[in-house]
Amino acid sequence: MWYRKIFWVASQQKYYQEVKADGKRTYQPYDPQPTPDLLIVVDRYYATLAANDAYKRRVTDVEPDSNADFE
Repeated sequence: MWYRKIFWVASQQKYYQEVKADGKRTYQPYDPQPTPDLLIVVDRYYATLAANDAYKRRVTDVEPDSNADFE
């Protein structure tokens, strides 16, 4: 099993991979498209403290229902 960062483009309804060439990022669709049962959804965001804007915390959330076989 291998892990790879993929991007969902809602307007195209496809998964894309990011490719960097000559300092530019381009996105190429996966062929064949991965099935939803093979994906693990990870969500990351930064949260700031209301009392102190300098304090930032990165929160990572693994979606529990994204892959039933994930242990």
